[in-house]
Amino acid sequence: MKKYLLAGLIVLLPAALTLMIISFLFDFFTGPFVDPVSHLLAWLEMKLNFHIPVALILIVSRLLALVLLFFFILILGALARWLFVKNFINWTNRIISKIPLIKTIYNLSRDIFNALFSKDGKKAFKNLSPSPS
Repeated sequence: MKKYLLAGLIVLLPAALTLMIISFLFDFFTGPFVDPVSHLLAWLEMKLNFHIPVALILIVSRLLALVLLFFFILILGALARWLFVKNFINWTNRIISKIPLIKTIYNLSRDIFNALFSKDGKKAFKNLSPSPS
C-alpha cells in the first residue's frame, strides 16, 4: 500500500508543481495588464451595445493581455538582438583576436562553422586540397 501511495505521489507531484508554476507565472505576467484591457473591453461593450459577463471579461482580458505581452516581448527581443547582439559579437571578436593562442583556435573553429552552416556550406568540403606527405 505504501509503495502505491509513494508511486502515485511521484507521478502526481511534478504535474501539480508544473501547473502551479504555470498558474503563478500566468497571473504574475498578466496581472498588471488586466485593468487596462478590462477598460478597453468595457469601452468596446459600450460602443457595440451588448453585455459581456464579468467572468468572461476577466478571462478575455487575461488572454488578450498575455497575447499583447507576447508580441511586446517578441518585438523587444528582435530590437535587442538587432541592436545589441551585433555590437557584442563584434566586440568579443576584437578581444579574442588579440589573444595569441586562442585567436588561432577561435578563427579555425569559426571558419569551420561558417563553412558548415553557410548557404553554400555543402560545397565547402567538396574539393580536396593536396597535403604534404
